[in-house]
Amino acid sequence: MIHDVEAVQAQLLAPVKRQGKWGFIDPEGNVHIGFQFDQVRPFSDGLAAANVGAWQNEDGWMEGGLWGYIDHQGKTVIPFQFSEAFPFHDGLASVRENEKTSFGFINRRGEIAVAACYDQAELFSEGLALVHRSEKAGFVNTCGTLVIPMQYDFALAFREGLATVRMNKRYFAIDQRGEVVLEAPGPGMRSFREGLAEACDTNGRWGFLDRSGQWSVSPRFKECHCFSEGMAAVRDEQGWGFVNHDGTQAIPCSLPEAGFFHGGVARIRNGGKYGLIDRCGQWVLQPTLDFLSVPTHGYLYFRAKGKWGFVDVQGKVCLEAEYEGAMAFSAVNAR
Repeated sequence: MIHDVEAVQAQLLAPVKRQGKWGFIDPEGNVHIGFQFDQVRPFSDGLAAANVGAWQNEDGWMEGGLWGYIDHQGKTVIPFQFSEAFPFHDGLASVRENEKTSFGFINRRGEIAVAACYDQAELFSEGLALVHRSEKAGFVNTCGTLVIPMQYDFALAFREGLATVRMNKRYFAIDQRGEVVLEAPGPGMRSFREGLAEACDTNGRWGFLDRSGQWSVSPRFKECHCFSEGMAAVRDEQGWGFVNHDGTQAIPCSLPEAGFFHGGVARIRNGGKYGLIDRCGQWVLQPTLDFLSVPTHGYLYFRAKGKWGFVDVQGKVCLEAEYEGAMAFSAVNAR
């Protein structure tokens, strides 16, 4: 049973929805920030974006209202004034004042740090943010300087010092100076994780490239996901399974759908229901849930019979499904 407590700083807080409003609870279910917001986002860099005044449109999506930022006590730190606002990363957050203006970045004091001049502005990652203007992509630093020009047709955020970009239908990995490190051998490549990036060859088969552009895992799969905790999900003609960094099969390709390993478990969808397996491919949580998130800080939120709750990475229900909505736990003091 949930009991309201005096709003004090908690290590982890998750957004949950009750009676049409969002608030924040800790892993024991104690309410730390009351149910008062129409939309929220999880905490990042010690602040959470929250919305007041949003409404549900005919398609069931929330729109309108104004966004601002709150601290772990629910106190307004940056006033509700934006039509869109996203989480802080590297001390900056992407915001837009109204539907007719462009995106820019603010600092934790709510001051403009990067001028609003972009059609889209994504989260900072490794000191650079991916920005879009006139259907081209480039990267800005935390001072607002466009350090990599707006020249790409497609781009992904920097990870492990590299960003995947597309120009003239060719895929490249670039460094933070914008220099090309490698070119993909085929018409597709994704971000580097654990030193390897998913890529496809000229026949449309997927494998994994290392940072020198050599195949670490040969391109023999129909699909694949990025590496996480030393394993990556791959799909062949038989189904989904997992491989190690050297391409050896860790879990046979016999699953109908597979995700990423986090906290020693991976989310699996079987027969339209979600569950968890361990690194040996054994069920930790049988596939009985209508939805299951990926783990964050050892917890996953789930939906069952139209309500939301939380399980841990051992598959144990921590908080029963009694909420109208739920999002991931995050550290409120992470800065």
